[in-house]
Amino acid sequence: MWIVEMHRDAPVDGEFDKFDCSDREWAAAGQLAQEFGWNPMGIVRRSREDPKGYLDPVYTPGMYGCWLPMVEEDDAIAWAEALDRAVAHLATSPGDWPKPSGPHFISEGLSREQNVAINRGLGMDFLLAFMAYLRPGAFFFASDD
Repeated sequence: MWIVEMHRDAPVDGEFDKFDCSDREWAAAGQLAQEFGWNPMGIVRRSREDPKGYLDPVYTPGMYGCWLPMVEEDDAIAWAEALDRAVAHLATSPGDWPKPSGPHFISEGLSREQNVAINRGLGMDFLLAFMAYLRPGAFFFASDD
């Protein structure tokens, strides 16, 4: 399991605007948004050697220090709008919540509650927080362990 770390260039009150989620949440939020009309535009991949970058249709996080992919403003906003539609639907049709896919992550260092939480899949609190992060627009993202 990886953590997807998102951030924006412009510091807010001296702090970068950040949001973290698991790679499972990242993938599930993308899939759910597509089911509710998001048509991913592709991400811009940049590196020190290629600052202009190129468009990539696969939303796979990069590793820090190599290249840093960016979700562009229009794409992030469209992602949030699709998740808005998903949340509205799921609020009235709870049986339609996406089921988490395996294999499950189990760690001896975590409590039972923590192991359950990490394998829970998407929840309303996560979707609302992620949508709030997406709405302001473009952001960079990378994976970390």
